[in-house]
Amino acid sequence: ADDGSNIWTFEPGNVIISSPAVVGDYVYFGSYDTNFYCLEKHEKTLKWKFRTYSHIGSTPLITDNNGNEISRPLSTRLHSKGNLKEGIVHFGSLDNRHYALSLNGDLLWNFKTNHFVATCPTVYKNVVYFGSYDRYFYALKANSGDFVWRYLTNGGNESSPNIKNDTIFFGSVDGFIYSLRLDGFMKWKFMTNHTVGCSPIIDNDNIFVGSFDGYLYSLTLDGELIWKFRTGYEFGPPKFSDKINELITPTTKKFIH
Repeated sequence: ADDGSNIWTFEPGNVIISSPAVVGDYVYFGSYDTNFYCLEKHEKTLKWKFRTYSHIGSTPLITDNNGNEISRPLSTRLHSKGNLKEGIVHFGSLDNRHYALSLNGDLLWNFKTNHFVATCPTVYKNVVYFGSYDRYFYALKANSGDFVWRYLTNGGNESSPNIKNDTIFFGSVDGFIYSLRLDGFMKWKFMTNHTVGCSPIIDNDNIFVGSFDGYLYSLTLDGELIWKFRTGYEFGPPKFSDKINELITPTTKKFIH
């Protein structure tokens, strides 16, 4: 509620570590109880649930059937554009799979990698992009799950990708920030000194991303360092304030800068 009071509470069988997606009257999220849920947001009524083979830690992404993103976790707030009649819910699971469900909870397809899938995917031009802890970054056809390409990094990939000017940006456990073309070829990579697990955000022509080396980095779209700021160990993705030109980022030292 506007005054901070609780409206309702829904308790799944285990913890929820991802962010929900809200589209129209419905809330979509996964749980460590292995289920993915869809609830009616005003009354917490369960519309459906879908069971995977392991924990779900990935924040879902929802698109219409044309591949247009309706929920966007990297924006400054959750948002929706009214109820959809048809669409696709994308998310990953620790059973090593990326799932695509209909808005009614039916399985459209799944794609199995060789390790955990914990990233929130991105869909762009009807291709879904996501990373896996098998060290590969994947591109699949969003409507069918058909394989397009994969790119091998030197570590697991839990950073959710962002796309600007037909270029994909994401971080890796190997400590690099990667820039790939849409055909899967690398444009550049930038080395930090520790895991890059949070998602890069892009404001105008600047990339902002944190690393577990304790620095928040600002890069150009060509991978050149603009500045870096010492905070504490980065934990969550940075965000811009809607009202003022400030960059806000949480850290594992419990500070918000």
